[in-house]
Amino acid sequence: MSDVDFKSGSNTAIRRRVRWLTERVIGLLLIVTGLAIVAQIILALLLGPSGLLLYGTAFFAGMLVIPLLLQTVFHPEIEITDSGLILRPMLWKTQQVPRENVLKLVPHPAIRNNEIWGRLLHGKNYRPREGCVVVIADSARLNPLFRLVGGISGEGNRAAFAISNTTHPNFGALRAQLSRWIEANQPHSPSESSN
Repeated sequence: MSDVDFKSGSNTAIRRRVRWLTERVIGLLLIVTGLAIVAQIILALLLGPSGLLLYGTAFFAGMLVIPLLLQTVFHPEIEITDSGLILRPMLWKTQQVPRENVLKLVPHPAIRNNEIWGRLLHGKNYRPREGCVVVIADSARLNPLFRLVGGISGEGNRAAFAISNTTHPNFGALRAQLSRWIEANQPHSPSESSN
């Protein structure tokens, strides 16, 4: 790796077994929810006017799919290469992101630190959670589900994914590398280059 200062070259999930189990549970929940939606719509059609309530429950079951789908892409496993990133989300295929498509880092929307609870749960090992959301250019053509992460982080319809010190073991080095790429991608004004 030429200019990549990232030690191991890969940044996989801290708890592989938990991730493996989470992938299976989310996949199972998506299947069960999909079957429940179909069953509710079929029952509503069979019951006629007396089955109107089932359309509403099918709609609400469909709404429950959104956080499950979000979870599959929120914190993907990440590998850094010379040309960019390799993302391995839960349930979906591996995708590559060229380094020039990394646009910016924004605050992580799901991290809330509470030192009292943290010390109570973790004792002397308490470490405040850190994290950020990595916004990616549309030209990277990431799975459309990554746009859900961009939406909850305030980036509208942009693809994004999150990193944190609890899901990525070398978070500091990963964030520093991404920051260097973002800085290198920024257009420099002529007045900056003359100084």
